[in-house]
Amino acid sequence: MSYIRCSPETHKKLKILAATRSVPMQDLIEEAAAFLLGETSPNAKEPSAAGISAIPRETLPVVEWLIGFMSRRGTPEQESLKATLKVLAAQHAAQFKRFSKQKKNAS
Repeated sequence: MSYIRCSPETHKKLKILAATRSVPMQDLIEEAAAFLLGETSPNAKEPSAAGISAIPRETLPVVEWLIGFMSRRGTPEQESLKATLKVLAAQHAAQFKRFSKQKKNAS
């Protein structure tokens, strides 16, 4: 096992994300490393270590742009778009969680 040091702010964000996704922080870190190393699956249906679909390689530039877009302050129109995207993402996450629970209960 290796240890990775990060800022307290980054650590807190990882803990929150891990709790939101109900996955261990280790899975998030491994998934992020795979993403940065270009080891994401070209098959969008193949689940990642965290149980979510992998990012298809051809969409990585879009994902990288979106991360940058979401992380900086924008115009009022851009901020409105960000708010809408966050709502849609939350709805998708809730649907995924319900589906996962149903699938788990059916097993």
